[in-house]
Amino acid sequence: MTGTTDPQPAIVSFLPVRYDELHDSLVPPDIRDTPRYKKYMLSVKTGYFYEHFRLIEDVA
Repeated sequence: MTGTTDPQPAIVSFLPVRYDELHDSLVPPDIRDTPRYKKYMLSVKTGYFYEHFRLIEDVA
């Protein structure tokens, strides 16, 4: 998060728990095969994130 005056982000980016399992179905082969490709991340609007996802482990 950046030091803006708005403390709530509009979009949340995250890595899924089943990252490896979902990798091939979410990232097309032509993208995976490019030299610049490193990993994927998912992004959703904050409201959707809070509605459909839950904390499974508190790592803080």
